[in-house]
Amino acid sequence: MLSMSSAVVLAIAIALVAPAAAVPMNSTTLANLFINLGNQNPTASDCKTYASLFLPTGELHSPGIPDASGTDALMSACKESFSKVDPLLSFQELNIPVMSWNTEKRAAFRWTINGVRAKDGSTVSADAITGVLADSNWKIQKAWSFYDDQEIDPPTGMTEADRFVPPFDPTQLVHDYITLGAPNKGSKGTTFDCTKWAQLFTVNGTNNEPGFPPNMGLTKLEKLCNTRAAVWDLYTASAQLVLPVMAWNTNKRVVGFESLITQCRRDHPCMMSILVPELFAYWTNHTHTHT
Repeated sequence: MLSMSSAVVLAIAIALVAPAAAVPMNSTTLANLFINLGNQNPTASDCKTYASLFLPTGELHSPGIPDASGTDALMSACKESFSKVDPLLSFQELNIPVMSWNTEKRAAFRWTINGVRAKDGSTVSADAITGVLADSNWKIQKAWSFYDDQEIDPPTGMTEADRFVPPFDPTQLVHDYITLGAPNKGSKGTTFDCTKWAQLFTVNGTNNEPGFPPNMGLTKLEKLCNTRAAVWDLYTASAQLVLPVMAWNTNKRVVGFESLITQCRRDHPCMMSILVPELFAYWTNHTHTHT
């Protein structure tokens, strides 16, 4: 039989070697690990942990680096990102977890890239938005990040006048999208223009949002818009943040944005929602379409 002192020593020894309880994964924990490259220590990255946030077939789409899928490619993307900002201490400002129509998990978070530019020691601070699709265990299937990579790693000799100017007005695009094509931010009844809204999309452009299955094509997109418009007696929308960014291969422009929507229905209380969607925009020879 163990003496009391031996039992105490044994209990302490067990406590010291027992593994720490795993932190439950949720959208907030996932976002913190994602935006800090797998580590909360600002002087180090943990690219192995970062890659483990994804499914084996998970995909990363982020400005300034090639699209990545698979553990090796994700770890390389992580290392490349950390080589630009070191130390890195990013923080969340808004996190919105939702369940999509087919029960997969989705989350969008607004965050700030914060740290020191590695190549010249100057301070870095940039607005960012990320959207993720994840499985039931919060393993990432796809992640899209939006920020201006030229704020993070500007080309040598680049001035503010040299910065890329998109061939379309991203603010107008976001306005037309969130107001369902209405000419004004506040809309009642039939002032929505669902034909105009549907024409924001390419021929095979797809709209994905919680509560509805994906919709593709002019007819289905118009029907979706009219279904939504018919519900509300008063609908107002305003964009709080618009982030147009260039994809790594420079052939498309992505717009991430945060918007505030107020919707009122007769005999029901008004609803206010914060939305963080993303639009993928393509163009050729100064023309452009949206998906």
